[in-house]
Formats: sequence, C-alpha cells, structure tokens
Amino acid sequence: MEKFCSVDQIVGGRIRLRRIQLHMERAALAEALAIPDSRLRALEAGRERVGAEMLYRICRHLTVSAQYIFAPWVDDSLKCAEVSMREKSSVD
Repeated sequence: MEKFCSVDQIVGGRIRLRRIQLHMERAALAEALAIPDSRLRALEAGRERVGAEMLYRICRHLTVSAQYIFAPWVDDSLKCAEVSMREKSSVD
C-alpha cells in the first residue's frame, strides 16, 4: 500500500534530505537560518508549513533551487519520497 503525504511533509522531507546530503547537522542549519532547532525539526517533519521567505533562505543555505524541493511531484500525485520512509532511521 502506498503512503501519501501532505505537501508540507514532502517539502520538509526534501529539505532534510538535502541537509543530510551536505553532511550538515540540523543545529548548524537552524543557526544559519536564525531559528530554533525545534522549529527546523518541525519544518522538516511537515508539522509546520514552510513559507516563501523561509523556503528562499533554506534553499540559499542548502545551495539548491526551489525546483529541487518540489521535484518529487509527478502527475500531480503527492507520494512520499522513499527518503521519508527512512527518515526515522537516518542520522540527524
């Protein structure tokens, strides 16, 4: 059975994926964004919505475009990326 996610979960998962690809600690990104670590955790988990300005700032620090963040969408489906299934076992 396929698991479907909200847009916020997909966006947060992509942010988390890129941060991990860069071997960046969540605390380091939170500090660069001048937000509490707990807020970044909520953004990455999809519990809090990422606004346009915050998305811009995150993309700058992660050296990606907003297009990268929205890449998982195909045929208007909102499927969870495989990485979101592995999130709990990955290193923060």
